[in-house]
Amino acid sequence: DHRDLHSFPTRRSSDLEKHGVDVGEDRSLLAQFQAIEDSDSANDDTYLAARWAKRRLFFRDPSLAPLENVLFAKRHPFLESHNYSEHLDGCLEPGGGIFVLHVPRDAHGGLLPDDAQIEQLYDGSAGIVREPVLDYEAQTIYFAYRPEKPEVQGWDSYWHMYSLSLNGGEVRQLTEGPYHDFDPTVLPDGGLAFMTTRCALRFLCWRPQAYVLYRMDRDGKNMQRLSFANLSEWKPSVMCDGLILWTRSEYLDKGADFSHTLWTIRPDGTHPALVYGTNTPNSYSQAQEIPGTNEILCTLMSHGSHQGPIALIDRSKGPFDTDAITNITPDTHPYYQMDRSYFDTFRDPYPISSDC
Repeated sequence: DHRDLHSFPTRRSSDLEKHGVDVGEDRSLLAQFQAIEDSDSANDDTYLAARWAKRRLFFRDPSLAPLENVLFAKRHPFLESHNYSEHLDGCLEPGGGIFVLHVPRDAHGGLLPDDAQIEQLYDGSAGIVREPVLDYEAQTIYFAYRPEKPEVQGWDSYWHMYSLSLNGGEVRQLTEGPYHDFDPTVLPDGGLAFMTTRCALRFLCWRPQAYVLYRMDRDGKNMQRLSFANLSEWKPSVMCDGLILWTRSEYLDKGADFSHTLWTIRPDGTHPALVYGTNTPNSYSQAQEIPGTNEILCTLMSHGSHQGPIALIDRSKGPFDTDAITNITPDTHPYYQMDRSYFDTFRDPYPISSDC
């Protein structure tokens, strides 16, 4: 259907113009596409040309500047049997590491992702790397790593927290012992929040070790338990007011489908509070506050995996109001119970700006 040529982003053009971006050529293209459509001579080539023009205009958005350098990890998909068991029965195949994607710009200031270059910062091929995060000074990366070879003969191999200095490349192991430590997030007060099995509990369903929210200093000292839940939790992030936002499993007197909800807590462990999700028809994880808005970005995960649609949650509508949820990847529907969403789904969303 070529009738959507009029959807060429006039609003985006106006918004970019307000930020000093020259969109004169783009407005000329818009007029050309509209003339072709009005003459009823549009074809596949016209449609593709319009889509490419829209893409080029989108990548000129100044708010996308953070994408010039993207920190990420490479690893195999975990393909776990339950969302709380990836450390137990996931596909724990070694390979990958920590990388930065360097995205150049064109003569008009637009990003050129097709010409991006990948730089390896840490070779994790002897194990598995996950969740690299950068500190506020952009000097140190914190991540979780699981070596293929166990640290102690006869043990399982465990996830532990590591740091990587960008000045000299020094790698330090911050945690040790027969525990899984992962999901780091850097706190403004100088600490690190993370998930760990040091709580010495098991998930009520089946046999995996449970893991809950802890914190420690950035050198691995002074560990403190923040959450006293007795079920697994996930993916802490820091909100603009300094609160920690994370997912709690409330699989107590509730079904498995809708028991993963969003909470906040102060970095000192006081005032845990529900943000969204109790008795609503989804489970929520990998949540990030969208700066400058009253919205949260998250994944609608299932009991069977960590993947699913990406959604916005409007906090102004209240913690139980299902009208607060907007699925921004509508080609993917939420999955429930033990349905798997390993493919054609999403996970780990990050807001770049209030609009992207």
